[in-house]
Amino acid sequence: MANGILTLNPNFPERNPEGEKLPLIEAPVGAGIGLALANFLKDKNKENLPEKIDEEKTPQQEPPEGEPDLLPELTKQTAEEVIRKEIKEKEPLNKIQTWDKFLTKEQVEKASKENNIPIKDFEIPALQKQITFRKHNFGYDILFDKKRVGELIDITQSLIDFGTQQGNKKTFNLVFIDRDGTNQRDAVSTIDGIDFAKEKAKKLVSQDLLRDTTEPLYPSLRDIFQNLEYDKKGNPAELQKEVKKLKEIQEKNKKAYGGFIDKPLTGNSRYI
Repeated sequence: MANGILTLNPNFPERNPEGEKLPLIEAPVGAGIGLALANFLKDKNKENLPEKIDEEKTPQQEPPEGEPDLLPELTKQTAEEVIRKEIKEKEPLNKIQTWDKFLTKEQVEKASKENNIPIKDFEIPALQKQITFRKHNFGYDILFDKKRVGELIDITQSLIDFGTQQGNKKTFNLVFIDRDGTNQRDAVSTIDGIDFAKEKAKKLVSQDLLRDTTEPLYPSLRDIFQNLEYDKKGNPAELQKEVKKLKEIQEKNKKAYGGFIDKPLTGNSRYI
């Protein structure tokens, strides 16, 4: 035990009468001094601390007085640009125009009113005006806006060979192109006489250019045309690439299996 200090009675702490005289500490004070001191220092530290300053919120910047707030307008422009981009990405490769290729809106409305004809009725004639024909050895290519969309195939000789040809007029199968640019397997119609065949081809082609696809496995000519890539001559681009490859293969085979040689073989033949 420390010199001069007796065990303190919790109620009446006393000094050792024989030891060094120490100040008497009253029980309430002795028992609570630690707590009192801690509280005192705590309050003192509060006094010494700088006063708390309310954090100022950054004020929302307003446009200078007299000047327009451009933020909403810029946001609107950005949204419009995104929409235009999405529309552009969905735009078809080939656009189908009807009366708008030849007439303005005001002109077609005037013609519609004067002739008492619905504007929709101007679509078919406008499409037919853009359909032309390109002759080849087996019939005619059908072109819309100078791009191949079908064919009139002359089947007259085949009918003669089978003994089924009737009359003196030529007979044609009308076919549309498929998604890869080749002719569809099934004919749309079989028509006698070139003049009537062209007239009917224009009618059927223009009708299908206005028709949306209802069965995914059987796309309309409208969807085929709009999504098909063409070359500068109006032919389906991918198909022409395949035709070119085929011709190159045929040319190589021709050189490999036949040709002219310098020295004659047995029998004086110069051809392999």
